Amino acid sequence: MKKLLKVALISVFLLSFAPAVVAQMSGEELPPGVTADDVYRISNKMYCEVCAGVPLSDCPSVTCRAWRQEIARLLGEGYSDSDIKSYFAENYGSAVTGVPLKTEDRNIGLGLPALLIVLAGVVIGGRLLLLYQRGESRALQAARAAGLRSDYDRPVPDNVDADALERFMRLVEERK
Repeated sequence: MKKLLKVALISVFLLSFAPAVVAQMSGEELPPGVTADDVYRISNKMYCEVCAGVPLSDCPSVTCRAWRQEIARLLGEGYSDSDIKSYFAENYGSAVTGVPLKTEDRNIGLGLPALLIVLAGVVIGGRLLLLYQRGESRALQAARAAGLRSDYDRPVPDNVDADALERFMRLVEERK
């Protein structure tokens, strides 16, 4: 138990220095007033054009490192997040930003799933309404099966007690 505690404490102590080591290893210098968190916030929402689907913040390539430096430079010059994304889309293509910048493409990308969800809701709601309008309550189905009413044509099953069913039907009629 003591050995496990000792290993855990040493691990926590060593891991507390990991962010400093990673920051030193990256070699990326930031302009004054710009933090690594600011660069990460933007680069995490952008994608490397070489490594398909890898966020710019996680890509180890030289190109991505240069792009992160460029993001830091633009932040230092006072650009906003959307300005930086527009800048990258103009210079490197809209695939870098991960979101279509053309209004028509964005409307299709965001509107089509919403339209499909609404359509599915209408179809499911219509089916439920149809089932509700067509369906009968279980009590009326049981009465038809027991032959307690003349307008029900199904015979009574052998395992149904007619007296119990009669009491049940009276109870149902009283609640209407």
